[in-house]
Amino acid sequence: MYAKRMYSHFMKAIVTGCAGFIGSHLCESLLREGREVVGIDCLDAYYGPDEKIRNLELLKSLPDFSFCRKDILDSSTSVSYLGADTVFHMAATPGVRSSIGMGQAYAKNNVVGTQSVLDKATSAGVGKVIVASSSSVYGDVPAPTPESGPTKPISPYGATKLAAEKMCDAHAICNPDLAITSLRFFCVYGPRCRPDLVLSKFAKLMLDSKPIPVYGNMDALSRDYTYIDDIVAGILAAESAAQPGHEVYNLGNGSPVTLKDAIYTIADAFDVVPKFDRMSGNPADAMTTHADTSKAEKALGWRATTPYAIGVAKYAEWLSLEHP
Repeated sequence: MYAKRMYSHFMKAIVTGCAGFIGSHLCESLLREGREVVGIDCLDAYYGPDEKIRNLELLKSLPDFSFCRKDILDSSTSVSYLGADTVFHMAATPGVRSSIGMGQAYAKNNVVGTQSVLDKATSAGVGKVIVASSSSVYGDVPAPTPESGPTKPISPYGATKLAAEKMCDAHAICNPDLAITSLRFFCVYGPRCRPDLVLSKFAKLMLDSKPIPVYGNMDALSRDYTYIDDIVAGILAAESAAQPGHEVYNLGNGSPVTLKDAIYTIADAFDVVPKFDRMSGNPADAMTTHADTSKAEKALGWRATTPYAIGVAKYAEWLSLEHP
């Protein structure tokens, strides 16, 4: 259930982090709508250059795509924003566990980087900015979590995403004509997902007959896995509905899956038997993530429609074609 999009109302779009997992899928969708897309990405080596180059080559094969290989903090990217209707800010340094001990680098890229994007968009007269946030802003709080609930991040990554949202709050007050929307993504997965994400990491370990590192209790830990196509649909719905000010929405599947079920669903999709390497729990890991999506359903006309098992099957099909 998605809001009807008036494609003719939007033309040029900027997508930061265009070569990443979510950014590349978003660019592909925009380009297939007939939009002009300028992608900005520094092609950092966070999860290896091969995946980003592969994503970029796909985008370059589509019409009306141009690429700017620059850091979002680079002042020379300002010219790219001119004439754009919307900036989709997907660039960030991701990773909950990898952020521990790296708070300064994460703050620079995720907080200062977001402010840089907001400033450039405002200077260029852009009307809308859609910002990728994360369920990590919640931390360990009662679930399901509404946007109005407590935010108590337990990792530097989550803290930087919450700080970026606060930057959006302040920027919207100082620039009342600008529409800013922050989207709290819940455990996005699907084809082309990052190698460090659960689906791709566990699938490749299983296919190599290697044990899966399991942190904590598999029956107690659960995540709200959201398929990439649903996330892209939510991003586009947010663009259509955006109004001046700053709004925050959860984009999640609304149906948490335990770690045990997540692993065995992946194993079934690849017809393998998983092996486990038991590890102690990580303090940066929330026990559960569970999105309350009622606000997005009401305001955006959006709801995730892809069950976890179906999404995993689609990923398995993609991986079999990519790596036969």
